[in-house]
Amino acid sequence: MTDAGLGRRAVLVGLAAGGAIPSASGSVAAQDTPGPTAYVSSRDGRVHAVGIEGGTEQWAFDTDSRGVSSPIVGDGSVYVGSADGNVYGIDAVDGTEQWTFDTGREVRASPVTTGETVFCGSGDGELYAIDAANGEEQWGFATGDEIVSMPIVGSERVYAASMDGSLYAIDRTSGTQEWEYGTSIPIPNAPTVAGGTVYVTDNNTNLHAIDLQTGEGNWSYTRVDRSITTPPAVADGTAYFGTAGGDIHRIDVSTGEREWRPYDVFGVPVSPLEAVDGVIYFGTDNGNLVAFDTGSEDNRWRYQTDGDVRSWPLVVDGTVYAGSDDGTFYAIDVASGEARWTHRVGAAIRSAPSVVRSPGDGFSTRPRLLFEPRDAARETTSPAAGDGGSGGSGGSGGPADTPEPGFAAPIESQGLFSVGGAALGVGGIGLWWLLRGGSGGERKSDRRGGEDGPR
Repeated sequence: MTDAGLGRRAVLVGLAAGGAIPSASGSVAAQDTPGPTAYVSSRDGRVHAVGIEGGTEQWAFDTDSRGVSSPIVGDGSVYVGSADGNVYGIDAVDGTEQWTFDTGREVRASPVTTGETVFCGSGDGELYAIDAANGEEQWGFATGDEIVSMPIVGSERVYAASMDGSLYAIDRTSGTQEWEYGTSIPIPNAPTVAGGTVYVTDNNTNLHAIDLQTGEGNWSYTRVDRSITTPPAVADGTAYFGTAGGDIHRIDVSTGEREWRPYDVFGVPVSPLEAVDGVIYFGTDNGNLVAFDTGSEDNRWRYQTDGDVRSWPLVVDGTVYAGSDDGTFYAIDVASGEARWTHRVGAAIRSAPSVVRSPGDGFSTRPRLLFEPRDAARETTSPAAGDGGSGGSGGSGGPADTPEPGFAAPIESQGLFSVGGAALGVGGIGLWWLLRGGSGGERKSDRRGGEDGPR
């Protein structure tokens, strides 16, 4: 299932520091390690590395396919799924190919990495655990239909949604099923974890809250007139999601009840929501990148692009990064809503960007999709260094000094930028807090990786 192939398909077009020199293989290699870098993929099958200090492209990797998923960075590698059926491991510094893993079907789901393992779903209906070092399969878990969203990775389990209408909890080591929550409706959106609960929106009008440990439904919110268009974002005990009616719903996660009326945002939210410091950032189908203040219940600003904004916005150090169907990657000032810089890639950008301080050894911000439980029903104790601890290559940062329940993602020593944890009511510089995140479904009987068990 793998193909190691160093040095092909990479075109190095600029470096944040030092310039470039030709390598012996004919590709181009960096003289010095580049500085802080954003990674984003475009609909023409390319992955782009862009220096965030000025928006200069460092390299582009071409998969020769019609589209790729969102890129994830960990331990010096970029991982991305492609319409050609492959998951790629790419060198984060120079953009050369490290390995490929062939799933046999289109990979629309974005991967998540612990540094040692890459987890990714495929159009063949399987969730794969792939060795990050060499691209070899560790296990595969079969669902009943394609997987089109990224998984959430805990210290013991992986949570994955399938278009077969179920959310699965899978043992992270063995690939065996622990529980299944069925909705009977396809689930195109990634789940969100917060406070001992996993939240997921289905392909209709329902938000489900499910016990993280047992897979039992806590509640389902169904008071939606139009289809839900985004995964839920959870912060400060509140879940948010957008609908095809062009509004945002705000739900009390303790009761499953709506806290305030749906708010008209003058466009259909079509990107995942990003909740930071009381502000929700999202894109719309009429080309806007919106900053919505949950306190005043009003837009702080809107930035107009020339295409749909389906890219999951990312907020880092006072800048929000997002792509547009107009083929441009934007860096927008959080306070003013003005562009710091723009970078044209020439094809629609619907991927979520990832940002890393040190491409050679750091982890991107998106591994906050790994979590370590902080409540009494925590999944397990803190992982050891090298398996998610603060000193190793894993995604979780270990215990945090906070009385608040929640989930800690990688700490600054692993190459992340600090934004604090105000969106969960927690301070703490150098720490990323997981914000990503009814009886409306039933818990089905366990099955072990489909009929034949995990592969």
